[in-house]
Amino acid sequence: MDREQLLNRLMARCSRAEYSTGQVAAYARRWLDREVAQECGAKGVAAAGSQVEETVGARAATAEHQVVDAVVGKQAALTGQMEQEVHNGRERIVAGIVEQLVREKFVDDRRFAAAFVRDKLRFNGWGRQKIVYKLRSLGVEQSIISEAIDQNYYGGQGAGTVSEVLEKLVSNKWNSLCRRDERKLGSGGNAEQEYKAIQARRAAVLRFATSRGFEYEEILKCLNNIV
Repeated sequence: MDREQLLNRLMARCSRAEYSTGQVAAYARRWLDREVAQECGAKGVAAAGSQVEETVGARAATAEHQVVDAVVGKQAALTGQMEQEVHNGRERIVAGIVEQLVREKFVDDRRFAAAFVRDKLRFNGWGRQKIVYKLRSLGVEQSIISEAIDQNYYGGQGAGTVSEVLEKLVSNKWNSLCRRDERKLGSGGNAEQEYKAIQARRAAVLRFATSRGFEYEEILKCLNNIV
């Protein structure tokens, strides 16, 4: 696959969904690495096997181990240099492709971050902390993340949605735990057991909602309104 083929494939992918520049760069690297592996893998394995056989044979045939070590070390250094050159060439191709995709508006980190925040909040029930962590892992700059959170989590379409999503999340989890405790305790539980069960449920809900990325204080406030 040449550069133009890879570029066209990425353009088609980015036309169907939003991607960050970090994601596009990762896809490009994987495709390039796969092409190199397919073209050179068999030859490289055969050459490596042949080199090992030659080295072992040389060690067995001569007592000049230091000479053999020097030769092998030089070959390893040359191999490392070649690998670095391949890596640098790949990164130049990837950078050029990403730059062109950004220039032609196929990729836009601000557009991606805004859509990501809206979708993860509304459809996945993620809180701010989890959304921010994931965007960072996708290579989005912090300034863009902060802008997307301000405009789409606390404001814009996200205004009011956070409390709605969190209330539904906490309520569903609380009701699920109540049903579990009812099956477990039945009608024979005393006041002490019921108190302990309530505290255990509160702790479980807090852990659950925190794992979804919501703030401890907002979870506690929501939980107090429900219980």
